[in-house]
Amino acid sequence: MNRKMIFLRALVVLSLAAGLVACGDDDGTPDVGTPDTGSDAQEDAAGDAADDVTADVEVDAGPVCPSHLRFEIIGAESLTTVGWTGLFHKQPLPDGYQFTVEVTECDATCTQCRFTGPVSNQDVDNRRCLNDTSVICGSDADCETAGVGGLCRLTFGPPMSTRALGGSPYCRVDYFTTDEVDGLAATAGLINLRTGRLDLERFSFIPTLNQNGPGMGRGFCATCEGDITPNDGVRDGVCTVSSGGDPSPSEGQPCDVNTQGQQIPGSFSYDCAGSAPLVPVLGVDVPVSSVGFDVSIDGSSPPATNPFAPEGLPVFCGSCTNDWRIPCASDSDCDGGTCGVIPEGCELNPPPLLPDGTPNPGHVPTLPLFVCKNPEIGVAASLPNACAPDSPCVVPDDDFLGTCMNRDGIPISCMPAGPGANVSYRPPQPENRGGVLIVRAGAFSCLPPYANSFGAGVLGLPGPGAMEYAFRIYSEFRDVE
Repeated sequence: MNRKMIFLRALVVLSLAAGLVACGDDDGTPDVGTPDTGSDAQEDAAGDAADDVTADVEVDAGPVCPSHLRFEIIGAESLTTVGWTGLFHKQPLPDGYQFTVEVTECDATCTQCRFTGPVSNQDVDNRRCLNDTSVICGSDADCETAGVGGLCRLTFGPPMSTRALGGSPYCRVDYFTTDEVDGLAATAGLINLRTGRLDLERFSFIPTLNQNGPGMGRGFCATCEGDITPNDGVRDGVCTVSSGGDPSPSEGQPCDVNTQGQQIPGSFSYDCAGSAPLVPVLGVDVPVSSVGFDVSIDGSSPPATNPFAPEGLPVFCGSCTNDWRIPCASDSDCDGGTCGVIPEGCELNPPPLLPDGTPNPGHVPTLPLFVCKNPEIGVAASLPNACAPDSPCVVPDDDFLGTCMNRDGIPISCMPAGPGANVSYRPPQPENRGGVLIVRAGAFSCLPPYANSFGAGVLGLPGPGAMEYAFRIYSEFRDVE
């Protein structure tokens, strides 16, 4: 054994003795105090003796825990289902959306680890000015200094094109909630780095759209055309606005591709900003688990509030009487209120014709049926699905969504209806591909009312939300002071 190896091993021993362990203190590792080596002469003698060591002495420094975990969305396998109308079911997320969390503690084997976040990504900084995502920022003040104003937030990904609210073209940016909102981290949870078991106890973000009003998007995002290598920091591409597209302030500017669209194909980049302002439309705050979900309608479920529904028909979700902005699955979610009643002050938009076939003077043609005519109350009277009465929702054994015909004779996606109706998702087992964990996970939650009554009627909100995520999870070992 050469002197260099002895020296390196001595450093390991000294590091352990000084209590330098990855991921903070570890309950499975006893505290090791600094040894009292005695006099200077004794220390010198020990040092001289170390120079002459030839015996094989193996020092086990123990495992090194990751300091961070980077989650990357696998777009083709990550699907979002929103509301009960079937118009926004199984919508794919963009491939390459990513966020990073900090590992706060691990067990003695660095297998079971806790994390919180998000924090800035290491390769491409995702803390951006929402009014212009080409601007990297550290605070809202940086956005003011840059002349774009607005909020500085950690984003889930760059601006991407989407269709929503009846097919209107939008540019969308999702950003994570911050500690200033409610004192809680936007992402927090527990992961087993050996088995891939994942429990995201909180996953909270807010989608925003470039809309001038309900159902009035300003067009698809600009795309990054001609970039050679995505996410390399080299802006080989050019931000390009399609005909009728969002009037991006970055048009003609150089760009580096950050992600690929799934719902609307295209190469999207932080450098190709969407036009301001972006309007928050729906807060998502759900626990996500690799175990999946299994939810049934039971005796505590709220009643449907839509006049089309049979009296007493239960549904998965409603809103609370004491605060219509709070979604609920039962009265227990309402802090003393009742789940599943039309909010006070809400006048529902009736059908265009009266029973005798004459025009209904109370109908507002620019709004969906049975939403609050007060546009600021984003509530739609609930149904289990939008199926016609003579077309039940038929759900296959391998999915939680089925199909039926709506009242116009058009096939649509649907959730099952009635007492005992069940939605469940059991993700495939996690995989380890060359040190990268592939984890599928699911979440089911009652989603809140929409930002406006138009969107509430198109999507069917408040209502159920089901998320199927597929993550690539990378361990990172950053230098942490």
